[in-house]
Amino acid sequence: MFDRRLFYLDICESFLTGKLDVTDRQLTAQIASLIAYVEMRGISRMTGPQIYKDWLPVSTQWHTDSEMNTLISTELSKLSGMSKDAAEYRLIQTVDSLLMYGACYHTARNSAGESVNIAATTTGIVFFCENWKQLNRYVTF
Repeated sequence: MFDRRLFYLDICESFLTGKLDVTDRQLTAQIASLIAYVEMRGISRMTGPQIYKDWLPVSTQWHTDSEMNTLISTELSKLSGMSKDAAEYRLIQTVDSLLMYGACYHTARNSAGESVNIAATTTGIVFFCENWKQLNRYVTF
């Protein structure tokens, strides 16, 4: 049976650990704001200069981007009045359009003995270093 909440949590984990390939700043702000909205729903105050960083992928350039706080705040204001379920559903729809969404990840070691991550995707095989920076892609179509 399909459990939307588990699906949502898997998406959050993939986004926050950097496993999803999101390079567009506006799309990053939309995804981060949706996660923040769902997770903070019911808490009356979502302001503060530090909170937005909690909803961004680890080891990403967005943590030092001074405009990201404004983008996320703007996206959060667009969600006002939306139910938690609707925000979860919108997040699932948004992430479904990403290139690396649904990738099946595996850990291996390269010839130098370094740990690498391999993702099988609908467009090919992608290799990442330990911090999820893409190393190479082999297209299989």
